[in-house]
Amino acid sequence: MPARLSGHEYLHAGDAARAIRLAAEGELAGVYNVGTGRLYHATDVADALRLAVPGVPVHAVPAAVDAPPPLAVERIRRDLPGWRCRDLAAGITDLVATLRDNAWLAGAPPAEPTEEHR
Repeated sequence: MPARLSGHEYLHAGDAARAIRLAAEGELAGVYNVGTGRLYHATDVADALRLAVPGVPVHAVPAAVDAPPPLAVERIRRDLPGWRCRDLAAGITDLVATLRDNAWLAGAPPAEPTEEHR
């Protein structure tokens, strides 16, 4: 894992979509940061991958520079109290499960439909 993966917030697309839907349904006005409020580093990404895919050979290069602060997410947490985003490990675990269940997303040819799905 390259060091450039450090110093970022990693947000699951489903969590972002849910925040946008809840904000629209709640008729919220103004600007909201949709994020985790936490910066992750390449070592965190590598650790999450190891949890999601036991035995995966992954090595992370630690970041050599400081990153900017994470997004301020207090307002969205206050105004959308039911919304929370999954942490990095849960997001990567969900991504791995999605890729395993839908191999075509990872570039494999789509499976033939079963009799049930025809």
